[in-house]
Amino acid sequence: MSRSPLFKLLLSVLLACMFCAVPAVAALTIPSDGSDGVFNPTASCVVDLSTAATGVWSTPGSGHGVYDVAKWAVTFKYKSVNIPAGVTVTFKNHASRAPVVWLVQGDVTIAGTVSLNGGDGINGPAGLTAPGPGGFPGGTADSNDPYLGTTPRSAGLGYPTAGGANNSQIPLIGGSGGIGGSVYENYSTKYWSGGGGGGAILIASTGKITLSGTLSANGGNGYLTGDYVGANGGSIRLVGDTIDGSGTVSAYGGGRGGSNGRIRFETNTITFTGIAVGVTPVKPQATPAIWPAATAPGIRILSIGGQTVPADPTDTFTYYTADVQTAQDPTQSAAVPVVIQATNVPLTWKVVVHAVSRIDGKIYEATATMQAGGTLASSTWSATLTLPVTNVVSVIARASAS
Repeated sequence: MSRSPLFKLLLSVLLACMFCAVPAVAALTIPSDGSDGVFNPTASCVVDLSTAATGVWSTPGSGHGVYDVAKWAVTFKYKSVNIPAGVTVTFKNHASRAPVVWLVQGDVTIAGTVSLNGGDGINGPAGLTAPGPGGFPGGTADSNDPYLGTTPRSAGLGYPTAGGANNSQIPLIGGSGGIGGSVYENYSTKYWSGGGGGGAILIASTGKITLSGTLSANGGNGYLTGDYVGANGGSIRLVGDTIDGSGTVSAYGGGRGGSNGRIRFETNTITFTGIAVGVTPVKPQATPAIWPAATAPGIRILSIGGQTVPADPTDTFTYYTADVQTAQDPTQSAAVPVVIQATNVPLTWKVVVHAVSRIDGKIYEATATMQAGGTLASSTWSATLTLPVTNVVSVIARASAS
């Protein structure tokens, strides 16, 4: 589904002369050793994130970036970045579907296109619709699924919110996928898949970011069969001493129900006159935060149904390659225990377990209870999800003050 100029006009915020330049201050401190070299593609290319080495993000790179499991990001440490006009840069997802981080010693110029858009849903049997890196897949309409045709919808993965965990965009998270599924009409089954969620990228430069081209993390369009099949837009965070140019930065939600994502500019001097979505520039710290602080709240699921969850789950959402396979009776619904580990989470906060069914798109939630002996530094929580027969679900835990 194409977006009309009117659609863009209604959703866009023009950053024009209303922002006055302010005197520059000392250059920002960005933790880049330049080990991934100069990124200056002369032709359109696909950056294969699956080739990134696995290790600590600060480990020197070799042009392919480093995937840090704990940070859930593929980090590139460039000397400089230059995407010429006419050149389009896209990405092939890492197995973890992690976001992209560019830490740049020098300037960044994007005169061409950098795209972290989610894929569009289609009319027909399909697997999960691919998201942009950092986003979540769209719902499936798989002809090999025996339940489709009798149940209407399958899940779009991810917590059902727009891209970006919060306005600071720390941690970096993309958009959730749209719903897919099937409907039985006139003695035949019609299938559709939801759009893939928009991806997530942080570009941090010690100097100037000039964007005269396009930088996008849009959610994929859903096939026009139902509502809420469009995916949510992703997350774009730009950090630089100066942000300039007249290009377009977008994190639109996909057509048919997707919500816009989040875009954040952190800069000392802004002379950008292009189009962005809902941006209010803010001043950066001299050493901007790239990752959540060591004292930031964090949670992870330890086990589901008594089975240990991998430290780096891939959320493949299929019958044959699920991260966890429980031993529940396949003939009836079952109460499945979920155990969560929390760090730096106030004991008065609420911890919720959120599960989405692959078969019918239904959402199952349960509020967790803290086990005895918990402290602010470390606490263990448990919840019980009542899940349907022979199902595959995506499970996410979330902690919040309310």
